[in-house]
Amino acid sequence: MSSRTARGWLILILALGAALRLWLFTGYQASDDQVYIDLAWKLREGTSSLQTNPYASRVGLWVPMAGAFALFGISIFAAVFVNFLSSLATIFLGFALGSRLSDARMGLVAAMLVAFMPLNLHHATEVHADLPLSAWMGLSVLVWQLSERKPWLGFLGGGSLGMGHLTKEPAFFLIAVIAVLSLRSTWGRKRFLYLLAGFALVVAIETIVYALFGDPAFRLHATRGAHSEYMEKHFSSAAQIAHRLFLEVPLMMFHPMAPLFPFFGLFYVAFLPAAIHVWWIRDRAGRWALGWWMVLFIFICLTPSSLFPFRLAFVARPRTLEMLTLPAALVLARSVCLLLPTRRRIHVVLGLVALLVVNMAASIRLWSDASTARENLEEAHRFLSDQPAGVVVGDERTRFSLLFFDRFRPRHRYVTWNEAPPAEPAWVIVDHYWISHDRSTYGTVQPAWTQALPEPVKVHVPRIPASLRRGSLKRVSFPPWRLEIRRWEPRCGGD
Repeated sequence: MSSRTARGWLILILALGAALRLWLFTGYQASDDQVYIDLAWKLREGTSSLQTNPYASRVGLWVPMAGAFALFGISIFAAVFVNFLSSLATIFLGFALGSRLSDARMGLVAAMLVAFMPLNLHHATEVHADLPLSAWMGLSVLVWQLSERKPWLGFLGGGSLGMGHLTKEPAFFLIAVIAVLSLRSTWGRKRFLYLLAGFALVVAIETIVYALFGDPAFRLHATRGAHSEYMEKHFSSAAQIAHRLFLEVPLMMFHPMAPLFPFFGLFYVAFLPAAIHVWWIRDRAGRWALGWWMVLFIFICLTPSSLFPFRLAFVARPRTLEMLTLPAALVLARSVCLLLPTRRRIHVVLGLVALLVVNMAASIRLWSDASTARENLEEAHRFLSDQPAGVVVGDERTRFSLLFFDRFRPRHRYVTWNEAPPAEPAWVIVDHYWISHDRSTYGTVQPAWTQALPEPVKVHVPRIPASLRRGSLKRVSFPPWRLEIRRWEPRCGGD
């Protein structure tokens, strides 16, 4: 295949990937994205300050987001802009790494697999740090590969990994991967030292900046408390960890009926025989990519959490395995390319088409489910947009969401619930979707005074997908998660 033809196909895949991501736009989820948006907005407004939580230390995500807010204004598109670019970057990196390991055909297959990967496609238009982290790690590996003839390029690879570190904590696990893949030769050790130097420079600059604010170990303090607390609460015993790692994770990746299976579709179902194939025939390129996947998976899942101040990937959500997408796509692409010249060509082509079709269906399912998280919030905002300016009371998530929908220039005054009802008339927003979620997750309850108000002025019952009813939210209460908007008048409470 000529380089011109390969570039043409790559442009087509990138265009297709971008179109799919814009079509299946995930959007606002009123979850972690609230925290990152708040940090970016405050930075843009010049009111930011150091906050001791894991999100605040991920400047590689929310500082560029603040730049997007400055360029495009406050909107969900600007909020996800970094993720969108990162997703397209991983498609390109699949091509570049595959072409480097073998040829353009392998690169194009890898790019196509990433373009249709439900996990990657879904999070391309949602605010989370894992997809940008995956892109920085992939770029680091690519630059490190290019340093084979010019070892000093490894320094740039380390700088790229350092940017990944600024985006999310587990970036440095890639150092273990490159160490395993490169330290068997003197030449490889030299390149590795350059990579370490580049990474160390970024970490040193980060430490100096935090020292100017009075706490050089801020990154450690910002992540340790919350993550240690989470681990102690949910995974305090070896049995809990083993159950998650050896039962829940395999079901999530391989079982079609598992609630979280749509995040991966048939990707890992196909990856498993592909991994066995490239290992069995001793293919150099396939084994290299498989080594990258295996070493990274082992370190992010099996390293004792007591050694590092953050939550290990396997105890969190599917998105934390995003950093494994590129090496897995390379393994699968290599197996496909090795089988295409054989008598099984038609079976391989049909299997690849089936994989892409099923993954596309899974992505549509994820997109359909994603709207549930914000449906009540959007309905409340539509209702309030037609009302005269006044006071609106709700939980913290609702308050921030309405502010964001108003682009932080609200006509109403949004306040949170407190122990006493407001002293003036107000609209009270009761979103049972998030109240039920927060009750089951954090133990929070709706204040008693809000439950004794007059009949709702507005009631909205969101569409509840069957996947959510039987999935991770099945513990919350029914009837369905409805929105209630009630009117509070001071005389109702009897001062």
